[in-house]
Amino acid sequence: MDSWTPEGGDETIVYFESDPAGAAVLVNGRIICPKTPCSRMVSQGRNEISMQMENYVPQTKVGAIKKGSKIRYVLEPDFGYLTVRGNYSVAVKLDGQSIENLPIEKRIISPGPHQVEHTDQCFHPSGEKFTIKRGENRTINLDLKAKESAIRVVATCKDTGDALEAEVFVDGKRVGKSPGTFKVPLCSKEVVVKKQTNEFKQTLRLQEKKVTTIDAKLKPSGLKWSKKAPSRMNWSDAMKYCENLKEDGHSAWRLPTISELRTLIKNCPATQTGGACSSPCLER
Repeated sequence: MDSWTPEGGDETIVYFESDPAGAAVLVNGRIICPKTPCSRMVSQGRNEISMQMENYVPQTKVGAIKKGSKIRYVLEPDFGYLTVRGNYSVAVKLDGQSIENLPIEKRIISPGPHQVEHTDQCFHPSGEKFTIKRGENRTINLDLKAKESAIRVVATCKDTGDALEAEVFVDGKRVGKSPGTFKVPLCSKEVVVKKQTNEFKQTLRLQEKKVTTIDAKLKPSGLKWSKKAPSRMNWSDAMKYCENLKEDGHSAWRLPTISELRTLIKNCPATQTGGACSSPCLER
């Protein structure tokens, strides 16, 4: 009578681990575990054990499996890390494909030659060609230089046409006083012209290396006028009077400028810009 041995009696539990975790396990070319860590029944004896994971070099070893075996592979990265920085947050292309805006921190990238460049039309072209090795950390700093344009700013009083000195701001940054011409980045978005509490705003649409004129017409200041003084005064006495005046809850009074006085009188050519201050119109 022939002896008979049931199949499968030589199997044992094997524990599989990888660094990093998440590798697929193959035994003799067949996937038995989709992701480490895991444990599976494996025939004892000589077996080919492989571990595979995206962006890592596959690792294969042949060895004997025994009861209580634990198999752990350390996988070699099949990539490098790319960091790209710059002084502006602009869109970036890697090997001709758009990826993300700066800054880019430790992006996984395959070994070999590459090219990184920005795609923003507001800046002069800049980029770099490089070759990265397995496990390498590469940092690239893009030198972003803005294309240039300019604005010529003239500020006037909307009612009188008087020329005014006013503070000029571009995208929140002070660039000087009007009248004046100021060099600004091509893609500047907004100019603001301020005189005391009044301001003029305009959206900018600039062209490279061309001057755009900004005609800022400011409304009258909306000054608060005191009631008529009790008597006529000379200049010196009038200044002291204003310094000590308290009226309607206000104490910061001052003498008006000629331009401010002109806003009180309408339809009198002599009080317009260039008119005589001693006009009969002022004496009425």
